[in-house]
Amino acid sequence: YHPETDWSKTFCAEFDVATGKLGEAKEIPSSIMTSRDYNYMNVGIDSDLIFTTSSGISTYNMGDAEPVKRMDYVNSDIFVSSINSLVEVDSDHFVAVFRENNDSRMKAAKFTYVKPEDIQDKSVVVIAGQWFDYEMKQRVIDFNRASQDTRIVMKDYSQYNTYDDYTAGQTKLNNDIISGNMPDILVSSEYNPLPIENYVSKGLIADVGKLIAEDPELSKTEF
Repeated sequence: YHPETDWSKTFCAEFDVATGKLGEAKEIPSSIMTSRDYNYMNVGIDSDLIFTTSSGISTYNMGDAEPVKRMDYVNSDIFVSSINSLVEVDSDHFVAVFRENNDSRMKAAKFTYVKPEDIQDKSVVVIAGQWFDYEMKQRVIDFNRASQDTRIVMKDYSQYNTYDDYTAGQTKLNNDIISGNMPDILVSSEYNPLPIENYVSKGLIADVGKLIAEDPELSKTEF
């Protein structure tokens, strides 16, 4: 719940049905509620809460600094537009009723967690930005389903934004670049533009045209 005097904060408390009393209220991270229009929450099994956002499913224990992301829709090769119901079966399975790719029809599925070491090794290309439209998400999913040797991973830095700091995602991206973890491809959107010219001036952006010109097997026509 939000206190009446400050909607930027969200609290969670246990409610005793027998006595009608609330337990101790604890503030939860604003990152949980940043995408509040997409949130569906339920009681977790190994956690206090399991909940959805616009990008995936996470779990949270009261008192923790941040939630733990359990599933990213796009990186799991499924285009979930919205989840209407979510129940955790055990630590590795949950059942959800959802819409895929903005379809009006509802679907139900049981999802199983796969350990990273059990996933086929592929070359990874990281695409990063602060917002991705539906078309780009779908194209990434289609590519990943078809490719046998390369996988695209999307990283949305807007997930780090909070009510207190709407530039936290940009700061996180800059820190990743400084530490040598720059994504392979940057996407600057109209809604959340990146300082691309600043990156260019620092020599961080490659000229794809020049790379193609220097490659004996590629041409701009083929590209």
